[in-house]
Amino acid sequence: MTDVFRIGVLGAGTIAEKAHLPGLLRQADVEIVAVCDVNGERARVVADRFGVPAAVSDPEVLFDMDIDAITCCTPNATHAELATAALEAGKHVLLEKPPAVDVPSVRKIAAAARASGVVFMPLFNHRFREEVILARRLFVEGRIGSPYYARTTLCDRRGATPGWITDQSRSGGGALIDLGVHHLDFLMYVLGHPRATVVSGSTYAKIGDYQVRYRHDAAWAVADERGRDLRPGWMGDVEEAATGLIRFDNGLNICLETAWTLNIPGRRAWETLVFGDRGGMRVDPAPVLLALDEDGYLVDAEYAVEPVPTYPDTHSRAIRNFLDTIRGAAEPVSTPAHAIHLMEIIAALYRSSATGREVTIETVEENQ
Repeated sequence: MTDVFRIGVLGAGTIAEKAHLPGLLRQADVEIVAVCDVNGERARVVADRFGVPAAVSDPEVLFDMDIDAITCCTPNATHAELATAALEAGKHVLLEKPPAVDVPSVRKIAAAARASGVVFMPLFNHRFREEVILARRLFVEGRIGSPYYARTTLCDRRGATPGWITDQSRSGGGALIDLGVHHLDFLMYVLGHPRATVVSGSTYAKIGDYQVRYRHDAAWAVADERGRDLRPGWMGDVEEAATGLIRFDNGLNICLETAWTLNIPGRRAWETLVFGDRGGMRVDPAPVLLALDEDGYLVDAEYAVEPVPTYPDTHSRAIRNFLDTIRGAAEPVSTPAHAIHLMEIIAALYRSSATGREVTIETVEENQ
């Protein structure tokens, strides 16, 4: 095994600049060889900004380079084709969430990794937050007993999200596949990956033209790949909000609420709660809180953690786990099996919303 990993970064958009490239630069055993983007000029600008020697516009050129692995930061709908091609070229792949836009595509990526004998690690960076790590440990220790209900909410008031991510053909969906996937993933991680069986979901596109009519609070990206300002007049064809109820084979029910934009009084809604037969737990925001029975009284306990910045710190930790997995020095925190089941749930929620009916997980893939 090489002492230094030679890495190519595929995609030169916001997530590459905010998370992947800074996270890679924190690794002492990484050499970033090239940045690749279909917009060659963009690739060159980003490569220069981070001191990367090569910039290319053709992914096949990147895959032919003398590199060990790639991190993939391209639009969601391109993940299956690009990740599969990289894996078939013998490159290890760290793939930004969501792993793909449908279940068959994730299965295709996983199969390519198995066939090539290389590592495919889906990147779910929220698993590397301090409060999530602590909550998982407390659950494993049995502090709350058997969980039977959980609620996870991440809803912004005016969270502007312009660009390709609001284009159904490129993103595969809106707030559910972008934000909801994060909270559902880390909650299932905390609770030991229970198996979902039935879902009921709804998606909403009620005020999607809010950027025309309102001032927004924050923007993830403000320009497209050609540098055009995306803030004025954005209207997408994806949902801005979604809700879902997910039932699991161990009796657990999870209620999911997520939104880019919602008319919330006060401030954004952000909280994850888990209720068990021995106690309850607030996973986020930090600090982690427990409610435990002591002599017949429900007593709160606070577990302080030092939250790390989501970008680039959690990505840096995920990258470290990816590299250690390649070396055989660690087990992957997220696996292809996790990604497949998560996307089974997301796909079922979308189908439930479209049909107005409950959907069983087993029926999802055949209807895609």
